[in-house]
Amino acid sequence: MIPAHVAPRSPARLTDRRALLGAVVATGLLTVHPPLRTHAQESTPSALSVFAGETFVGGTSDPETLIAIVLGEEGGTAPRPARAYLCNGLLRSIDVWLTGEMTDDQLTLATEDGSQLRGVINPAGIGGGVTLGDGTSLLFTALPAAGLAGLYTVEMRSDGRMEGRSASGATLVGRLETAEIPAGGRFSYAVQVTPPTADAIPLTLTTAMTEDGEFRAIVLPNGEGQGQGKTRKSRDWVDPDPQP
Repeated sequence: MIPAHVAPRSPARLTDRRALLGAVVATGLLTVHPPLRTHAQESTPSALSVFAGETFVGGTSDPETLIAIVLGEEGGTAPRPARAYLCNGLLRSIDVWLTGEMTDDQLTLATEDGSQLRGVINPAGIGGGVTLGDGTSLLFTALPAAGLAGLYTVEMRSDGRMEGRSASGATLVGRLETAEIPAGGRFSYAVQVTPPTADAIPLTLTTAMTEDGEFRAIVLPNGEGQGQGKTRKSRDWVDPDPQP
């Protein structure tokens, strides 16, 4: 996958993101270290791949890395369960899931390898920082996933179809446009994404492989995104690349 580049934000959205990051820095949530890299996990834990709920997506201080945060159902005064996924697509060096909870407006997540995420939610979204197991530190801002935006888990089939669902309930269906190997080595799928409360939205998604497999993708509101996945038999990388 050619890592997707995020389109320029509107002034209002930039203001929201700067406000969130300013709150993170002011409260001392994160000490930023020189960027390093963490090894991608071999696979996504199945218990996390089906986690559903209110979703936030956005960028990080590394232009190649996107983040998705999913908050489970509220349980009165009990902490709210939460998950986060970070991915840098074709680079294949960041593919990290974190699990934890939100208490009041504070989000605290972690992994077994020592990765940690801390964030604060406000009316604009969630801002915070992540320190990965190898010492990589990233700031992030994630806004509510509107329209086709979200965190998708998608199944690919060898007959040229793909079907999936986002953590917030959008459905994704697609079909391979041609079985011939394209000149650029990327297979193109015509995809329809149907949000829970909106009409279907067309999307083009390219992959490196067309075999049976599964991938996850973070899709931004403008239709661009990052994803990673593997085939079931050969374990080759799928490298999904969503584009509007």
